Amino acid sequence: MGMYDHVEGKFECPECGAMLTGFQTKSYACMLDVLDYRMCDYFYTSCTNCETWVEVNLDDKIARKIYEAISKMRLDLCAEDYDVTSQTNEERYGEDNEESGETLSDADKNEEEA
Repeated sequence: MGMYDHVEGKFECPECGAMLTGFQTKSYACMLDVLDYRMCDYFYTSCTNCETWVEVNLDDKIARKIYEAISKMRLDLCAEDYDVTSQTNEERYGEDNEESGETLSDADKNEEEA
């Protein structure tokens, strides 16, 4: 028997209407943790009343809304939220670049072609 996490939540069985509990998921850490159903996008159980296998999936529309919200949050970032690093041309392209007579834009084009 494999590892999984427990999911706390109550959902109605789509077949008989019984209230379902005792969900499990393998979409998380699989360390027998107890998770709130809102932390998971997929979990499952078997209905003890009608013995139907029941899977619960986060609606694709909702998942898309979550992605869009995260994308909008990124738009609120400012320059101070990013790490800025630098390299000299020799570090980036190697010392041979200057001797070859290539310009920086030529080196960029060659790097993209490679």
